[in-house]
Amino acid sequence: MSNKPMAAHCDARCKKAFTITKFRTKKVKNGIEKNYFRCPHCKHEYITYYASAETLQLQKDMRKPVRYSVM
Repeated sequence: MSNKPMAAHCDARCKKAFTITKFRTKKVKNGIEKNYFRCPHCKHEYITYYASAETLQLQKDMRKPVRYSVM
């Protein structure tokens, strides 16, 4: 994710605008991590994604360039 601050709007509770400056990571269980940010006004948690070592490796593999051989 980008390190650049992003504008956001709390559509779940307080309806206030805010800037996302920090994404947080929390270990859930079985090697799974939850990535999220919070509204600084009402503290509502917005989950961005869940990740495990396996999904991170699959994403890394998908970013590798594909080489095709010409016959």
